[in-house]
Amino acid sequence: MDTKTYWERQPSDQPGLLNGFNGTWKFSDHSKISSELRNYLMEAFHPVEKFKRIPLDDINTLMNEVWEGPGSMVKIERLHREMYGERMAKKMGDDDTKTKTAPKKS
Repeated sequence: MDTKTYWERQPSDQPGLLNGFNGTWKFSDHSKISSELRNYLMEAFHPVEKFKRIPLDDINTLMNEVWEGPGSMVKIERLHREMYGERMAKKMGDDDTKTKTAPKKS
């Protein structure tokens, strides 16, 4: 089962679960952020390599901008996939450009 399908099947009517969260994000410690959100956040703040280097204020601001209440993990997963796909496409395009413009060896 892919991640999108997983989150579509998770209950959104249980406020104690991540997909049921209906409030304002106020993270106070990087270690309290679930891995499901970390994947998205690392992609959103790419090229930061260490999660703890992302300021908590920036994390809270972004999460409160994109979170729409219960059921939002489907959206988070979609955004994560889109950002990752765009970054990989750009990387592949950059690799193609380097290959095409590389001087020919004689």
